[in-house]
Amino acid sequence: MFYQSMQFFIHSYSGAVLGFLSVIGLTKKLYKISYTLSVFFSKMLAISHIHKLMNFIMSSNQEFLVFLVQNVI
Repeated sequence: MFYQSMQFFIHSYSGAVLGFLSVIGLTKKLYKISYTLSVFFSKMLAISHIHKLMNFIMSSNQEFLVFLVQNVI
């Protein structure tokens, strides 16, 4: 009787440990996925802002050049 209860305890303990480790592993994987997505989207937003800034600079330069050409001539 004692050995059966010990055997049940050992099996349930190892099952609990394995379950806990699988939950930790799943949590780590979900964290890595969410981190990767956040880095990806932040880089995409940064590229979008840089693109808008470059367009603004280019349009400002064109307007400035037009102003110079009109006033010099």
